[in-house]
Amino acid sequence: MIDKYMSEYLVGNIKTTKTGAELRIISIEKPTEDAVAVEKNLEDAFLFYFGEKSEEKQDA
Repeated sequence: MIDKYMSEYLVGNIKTTKTGAELRIISIEKPTEDAVAVEKNLEDAFLFYFGEKSEEKQDA
């Protein structure tokens, strides 16, 4: 399931929880019905403007 979000959205952080995983998705649109908006931080801004989705990354 995480792979689906990694391929469709810019994921800034993945945190393991007791019930699974919590993803910090950088997106203008709400990725799921139960997604919760959180306060933006400097890392979010950097990733939004300069980051890439994992599928866009290429080996150097």
